[in-house]
Amino acid sequence: GYYAAYWQREDVEEGLKNKTLYSGVLRINAKRMAEGYVTAEGLPADILIEGIRLHNRAFEGDTVAVALLDRSTWKRMRTSPGKKAVAPTEEEEEWVGDDEEEEIRDEGEDSEKEQPLESIPSERGAESQSLRPRGQVVYILKRGHPCIYGGTLKLAEAGKNRRSKDRVLFRPLNKRVVCFQIPQSQVPTQFFANPG
Repeated sequence: GYYAAYWQREDVEEGLKNKTLYSGVLRINAKRMAEGYVTAEGLPADILIEGIRLHNRAFEGDTVAVALLDRSTWKRMRTSPGKKAVAPTEEEEEWVGDDEEEEIRDEGEDSEKEQPLESIPSERGAESQSLRPRGQVVYILKRGHPCIYGGTLKLAEAGKNRRSKDRVLFRPLNKRVVCFQIPQSQVPTQFFANPG
């Protein structure tokens, strides 16, 4: 599937306990919905969760468990000494890795490597102040978003996705919520009389 399978609850609890996973509330950037941040205790900067695939079906306000991605994908940032780095401005970041940006954003299975706490420099180290960890949601601990959204419906165009012909695209008014497909069987029949 498009999204990675969620980890087993027992594995998540163990990862949180031994600090190979981190938990926090997912905040989505209102101007770039594919960009999310989680503030996690024990890290000098917010974890960047970049790409809808890495959000792994989590919405704004959900409490999530996050696995850190390989250090080569972390971003450089500028922060003042002694201050925790929070969600940055666009000018403050650049890619750390040698790969091209598109390859890093691909979020393939091989980029889902955990980073144990011991491999992250301490908050006092200069390097910890210059790298923003990147991560992936591996489990939703608690749903924090409302269950009702306003938006528009549109017939999904047939394309690479074979399932799109029996689905309808929902575009939420709230820009922090990703567009998603709904099975036609769950759409009111009045919509099909006038889908435009």
